[in-house]
This record gives sequence, C-alpha cells and structure tokens, in this order.
Amino acid sequence: MATLKMSESIPCKFEIAWVGECNQPTDNGWCSKHENKICISCGKKAVGECDNTGGSFVCGAPLCKDCCHTPYGDGHITKEVAEVIYKNRKKEEEEKIASRANPAQRMNKELGIPLNLLELLKGDLLDFEIKKYYYLELEHELMGCFPAIFSGTDEIVITTDLEILSDVWKTLPPKRSKISFNYGYVSKSKNFAYPILGESEYDRETSNPFRLLTSQVDISTMSFCWAFGLLNLGSDPNKESFLNMIDIAIKKAIQ
Repeated sequence: MATLKMSESIPCKFEIAWVGECNQPTDNGWCSKHENKICISCGKKAVGECDNTGGSFVCGAPLCKDCCHTPYGDGHITKEVAEVIYKNRKKEEEEKIASRANPAQRMNKELGIPLNLLELLKGDLLDFEIKKYYYLELEHELMGCFPAIFSGTDEIVITTDLEILSDVWKTLPPKRSKISFNYGYVSKSKNFAYPILGESEYDRETSNPFRLLTSQVDISTMSFCWAFGLLNLGSDPNKESFLNMIDIAIKKAIQ
C-alpha cells in the first residue's frame, strides 16, 4: 500500500490588530474565520484589522491593503486619500508656523473673518470685545463635555443672551443639564466669538470662531440636539421638571 502524502498547511495571513498574522492552519492562506471578511471602506477582500487606537479601544474594522483609518477622525478611506489629508495637514502646520511671525492676517475665506484668535489679535479688533458667553452641557460626573450643538454638526451653541439660551434649552430633549460659560472675543455685529482658551500661541491658534446666537437670529428656524457620546446616567427628568430646572438655572445665572 502506497504511503499517502498530506499537503502542508498554510498559516492564515490575516493581520490581527496589534497581534500579527492569525497563523491558523489553512489550505489557501485564509482561515474560515477570516476568508470572507470584507473591507469596511471599499468592499474588497479584507486582509487585516484596523489598528487605530484614537479612542479608548483598538478600532479593529476589517480593511483591505489599500484602505486605512481616516486621519484625525472617524471612518475609513483609501490610503491615497489619506495621503492627501496628511499633506494638507502638513501644509496647514507650515503655514501656521510661518504666520506667527507674519503681521498679515490669515482669513477664513468662507466666513470673511480671521482664521483664529491669533490672527484676529494681529489686526484692529473693531467691534470685538471680551465678553462672557454661555453654553449648555449635560450634567454628569465623568470626564468630558457633552454640549448642546446645532443638529447635524459638531458646532457648540453659544450666546451672550440668557433669554436666548433658555429658549434653546427648552427645545432640547429633557436631560439633566446645566449652564456653563467662558470668555471670548465677541462681535455681535458679525455674530461670531473667539473663545479664550489660554495665552499661548497654541491656545490662540486652536481658538476657531464660533457662531453666536443673538436676537437678530430666529431660532425657531433652527434645530438643536445634545452632543452624542454619553450613556444614559440614570432617569431623565419629565418635561415639567425639565422646564422648572431651566427656570431655576436661568434665574441663578442672572443674579
């Protein structure tokens, strides 16, 4: 009787994030767990997991050899597009450094105002003045701020007018929440504010203009929501308790 020759197994080459190749024995290089994985970005065959650790955990999404985690953000894109993002970020950083010694203001072309607080302070402040502004955030005992934002954006709702703040608050889903405040360079005529985050160049460069809600704006045409990301921490107030909480908080802020 002839001796049967068994074919040699091939280790699975699927790359597990922060571990390495799977190495389970296979007959084609892909184990049953990984052979049908599809890239979350483009739909091609996945060859490994995303090893991005931008949050608290490893991303772990299946990716092909041509896709990666989106730089400086969430989601996944092609490496080619990611390279463009990296190059643009590098260009922005170089322009930022060069601008520190340049008296000319860099402008936000879309808004027609200085790009950030550092650029604003290079020129005539005109009708900008340092004022207290208010914003709303969920009340909790964890790290992080979860503010009221304009729906569909990550833009924080801010105003210098407590009556407007109250009106916005009442449109939001009832949650345990509170009034917070900061100081910034505020222009009511332009409806923008630059928050004061500190005195360093970095603080001023990262202080981008926020839209300022004023009495000139009809908030009934706008939609607001709470920033996503905080788990439900206990029961939410009913509508009556929520409105009462708002009235008390506004009266206290006025004092």
